[in-house]
Amino acid sequence: CSSDLSLRVRPVQYLHSLGCWTRLTNCILMERNTDVTDSSPWVQFSQKEDLTVRLRNILHDYAFGPGVFRELLQNADDAGARRFVLLADSTAYPGSDGLIDQRLGAWQGASIMSFNDACFTDADFEGICRVGASGKRSDHSKIGHYGLGFNATYHLTDVVSFASRDRLCIFDPHQAHLPDGLPGLQLPLTSDTVQKYRSQLAPFESAAAACGSQTWPLDGTIFRLPLRSPELAGKSLISREPRSFEEAVVVLRELLSGSGELLLFLQSVEQLEVFVRGPSGAQNPGTWCLLGSAKLRAASAAAMSRLRRERRLLPNLNSEESDDDVKARRQQTA
Repeated sequence: CSSDLSLRVRPVQYLHSLGCWTRLTNCILMERNTDVTDSSPWVQFSQKEDLTVRLRNILHDYAFGPGVFRELLQNADDAGARRFVLLADSTAYPGSDGLIDQRLGAWQGASIMSFNDACFTDADFEGICRVGASGKRSDHSKIGHYGLGFNATYHLTDVVSFASRDRLCIFDPHQAHLPDGLPGLQLPLTSDTVQKYRSQLAPFESAAAACGSQTWPLDGTIFRLPLRSPELAGKSLISREPRSFEEAVVVLRELLSGSGELLLFLQSVEQLEVFVRGPSGAQNPGTWCLLGSAKLRAASAAAMSRLRRERRLLPNLNSEESDDDVKARRQQTA
């Protein structure tokens, strides 16, 4: 080979304006040394991995269970949220005219949603697009913020969506449900787009109302994981396992069984709640019912302030500090 050839590979986020939404995906950029002419006798030849295959392999390392929801809780904690809510919603949201793409209607049925009272930063919007990456190395106060564990949510669904501030984002690794075969998009929520895509936003508005949060802009962050039906599971390249509403509620009960202890090992979240809105035939159908909750309490405001300082020291337990260093730091904040 000629010594003038220099090929470099680096990951980049590819943003491409498409009408009122933005393409969200990752790609590999091949850079060729400008000294090499286009008449070179070779062509690009490289290894590739399909995103659905990548996600399927990730699921092999993350078993389905309460851990899926603990990942969302941990991400909320990393973001500085004080309140975290899970909502099991059996409601189907019809109205294909108000969807970004009519094919998304297949994912407008029962879902598990999460709410937390922290908003996405611009860095969060960028970071969540990186499959398998984490900001953990550059920010030791964040324990795997939107890293590999976040992708465990694909145990439940093939189409992950979330809203925060004035944006709605949808991931579609199959490139089968969004306009122009996009793998993901971000929709700015203006007065016009909120009205145009009312059906798409209806589940988010219902969850926000249940949590007492305003929209739009959304004062917090909501993730929506529509459950994979048997029919959709048969077509999935990520997982062939369907998830029923009843199965998801059982897992939420498991999470609640250890929720009090779980809060002690977080930095920010002080309150965890789980709500269920059951199908017709269930007790109080169509009404949000509290399944369970946990909340950190202290004897006084001063004790609560001290507890909050102690919890913020938790990341240091995973650092290279000695036990004596940690004790000294705790004494300083006492």
